Amino acid sequence: MSTQAFIQDRAGNMVDANSVSLPANRHFRDSWVKDPAAPVISVDMAMARQFYKRHADKAVEKFMRDVLVTKMLDADIANDDRSRQSVRKLRSDGKGKVSEQAIDAANTPEELEALWDRKTMGPPWWEQR
Repeated sequence: MSTQAFIQDRAGNMVDANSVSLPANRHFRDSWVKDPAAPVISVDMAMARQFYKRHADKAVEKFMRDVLVTKMLDADIANDDRSRQSVRKLRSDGKGKVSEQAIDAANTPEELEALWDRKTMGPPWWEQR
């Protein structure tokens, strides 16, 4: 007896996984859409960009909260004005923030993934599932 696996795209369409061609990259599953004229599921890049921006903003907020606050506290404890200024500059520069233009210019999920800066944003969401 074989089992069937079904996939649901973002519009709620259910399809048999064996009857469609799937994207190799599954990191943007929340933006998958079924082509109505062909047995293909693809990534809706407009939706993927929005999804990416949401996750990137959360990652940058976490970076700012965790890393910069810790660095500022360390500078305060050491009474180090130079370190305080570098933390303020890091905060004002928006370190870790991916430019809107770069996100909007991405044409594939792989191009979006390449924008993720692990050093300032931590591990990407697709590794945290």
